[in-house]
Amino acid sequence: MVREIIVVTPVYVSLFWSLVFLTNKFSVNKARYWLGVFMAVVAVLYSCHAVYFQGYEELYRNSISSYVNNFWF
Repeated sequence: MVREIIVVTPVYVSLFWSLVFLTNKFSVNKARYWLGVFMAVVAVLYSCHAVYFQGYEELYRNSISSYVNNFWF
């Protein structure tokens, strides 16, 4: 149980900060908005790696390949 919490911690921390930063309007603070976008992408990456550390290697291979194909042109 402790291992699962430790593995998933980067995911929910980055999701929290992405929500906090994305609630600001783009016109008010552009840097904070783009930091929110970056944190959302980081949350996707961390969730892919959390799947691997939970022991689902086949799901990890599929998720990381979809991540790489969708975010890196």
